[in-house]
Amino acid sequence: FTSTRDTLDNEMIGPHLIEEGDRKDGEGVEDGMAVGEGDVVHDGGEVSEAEVLSEFLNVPENVETVGSASVTNEICETQNNVELSDIDRLNDVDDEAFNISVHTSEEELQPTVPLITPREPPPQLISEPLPSHSPDPQSPHHAPEQSSQFLSCIPQVRFSSNLSPLLPTGLHWSPCGDHLAVSSDTSIQVYSPWQDSMEDADLTPSASIRHAECLYSWVWTSGPSTTSPTMLVTTGRYQPVQLYTCQSNSNNRLDIQLESTYKCINQLDELSHAFSVALDRTSSTLYCGLKGEVRVFDVSRPGRVSTCHVTRGKKGQNGIVSCLAVSDVLPVYAAGCYDRTVGLYSEQGDRLCVLRGQLGGVTQLAFTKDGTKLFAGGRKDNEVLCWDLRQPGMVLYTLQREVTTNQTIQFTLSPCQKYLSSANTDGSVRIWDLDRQADSVTGVLEPAAGWLLHKDASNGVSWHPGGELLATCSGQRHFKMDNEMYMEEDEEVEENSVVVWKMS
Repeated sequence: FTSTRDTLDNEMIGPHLIEEGDRKDGEGVEDGMAVGEGDVVHDGGEVSEAEVLSEFLNVPENVETVGSASVTNEICETQNNVELSDIDRLNDVDDEAFNISVHTSEEELQPTVPLITPREPPPQLISEPLPSHSPDPQSPHHAPEQSSQFLSCIPQVRFSSNLSPLLPTGLHWSPCGDHLAVSSDTSIQVYSPWQDSMEDADLTPSASIRHAECLYSWVWTSGPSTTSPTMLVTTGRYQPVQLYTCQSNSNNRLDIQLESTYKCINQLDELSHAFSVALDRTSSTLYCGLKGEVRVFDVSRPGRVSTCHVTRGKKGQNGIVSCLAVSDVLPVYAAGCYDRTVGLYSEQGDRLCVLRGQLGGVTQLAFTKDGTKLFAGGRKDNEVLCWDLRQPGMVLYTLQREVTTNQTIQFTLSPCQKYLSSANTDGSVRIWDLDRQADSVTGVLEPAAGWLLHKDASNGVSWHPGGELLATCSGQRHFKMDNEMYMEEDEEVEENSVVVWKMS
């Protein structure tokens, strides 16, 4: 009986464990190895993937890690049931020969799942639709599960507004989808498209936030609870970080109130402005990116008390932390820097790894909801890189877009996490189906659809939480030539506008 049981364990578990675990720790790592694009870097030099994974991929209880691939309990339980059924079938044979009852348990058999390669995208987790507080029955708060039919349709204008002379720099939908915020150099204007039921109506701002100096970064997220008002956080030059609470009134307009301020104080006891801000999933922790460091505030404790996470170092990030993103499921956050690097840090501030490979300064980061991928885009960089967080340092694929200026060009994930849309400086908007396979030679994932929606550079794009609307904005700085050198045929078209498109 002992021999038969050992043979069974080796047949079902052995080959998989040997395949993923046959490489010894530290194998292939040499001291003094040069750091190249895509390398994973620690303070002490280059380390193995296994050490990095064991250090920071402490996934929640409902996610298990096998080798370098993260799988959900649903997949594990399914495979475990299949294995148990196979064992029961073999036990019947053993009972006839030895008349011995063999008992199995989940503790004895660990599910084994092969590594998910770039050619086989991981299973996507579908987010639940956010509840709507809008009284308008035409407000499109549908389930975020999207059909691919919109890829073959031409987007139709639902709402639009001319922002001239303001130059839009980005836009975001509110978490409930009732309001749309558009930022410019020194202000944020909030529109409420559902305050009337007219189609193709011109948008008029219902609220605004003004800054005395240049607006660097802002984020709009849900409150700590479902009954709490949403939070809008801004930061600007020579200004402290400001947190506003946003709540809809009876007329479906937005009431914005300044709730608290957070000051980043330097070693000279002077105010240092933050270049980027981000809130965690529970809206209880505020991250502020400065030059060579990240300040962490407790949202419930405004003022100057903060924790400093140093990013600068010999192999760290020495430039301005231009963008931040916090994972919903992993206890890590990502910091993008103008020195073309992306750093991953634990909640305690430990530097886990530094990802190199961007051609321009990083301007935007986005985690997928399942925590397996991180998208990064930069200025004057035509590639959006998709990093595989199950194998840090490995690029799953790249997305080709048009970015020829230093301005931030937004990209956004759809509510169902199946599509990614990006603005382009040529005025177009492109959409990629993330379930498709990338080219095995070039590693490029081709776009599934694209439309020329603006006559000027498109710099902002945001997907409505319902999935059926896409908001875009356009505009860039134009420098006029002298009258003697000016020619009629070289006249450039200026378009500073925001448009809401119906995708189906």
